[in-house]
Amino acid sequence: MAILFDVIGMQGAIRREADMPVVFHWAMPPLLFFALTIGLTQFVFVYNFVKTLHRNYTKKELEEYDELHQNPDGLGINIKHKY
Repeated sequence: MAILFDVIGMQGAIRREADMPVVFHWAMPPLLFFALTIGLTQFVFVYNFVKTLHRNYTKKELEEYDELHQNPDGLGINIKHKY
């Protein structure tokens, strides 16, 4: 998208124009595609972010958290992996 804007800018397109001149109408469909794709992926990002914040923790994650926070000073933490 940025490269396409650079190309039409080097050809003389005016920035922040509400209606592009006819000579640049060839660039509008790909620019619309890229803009809509970026907008859609932002919705996917927000959905994933919210789902990550509200997920349920597994029992193993909770055990590791408890084990790491038994010593509040952080001295002598021994992590024992149970395989």
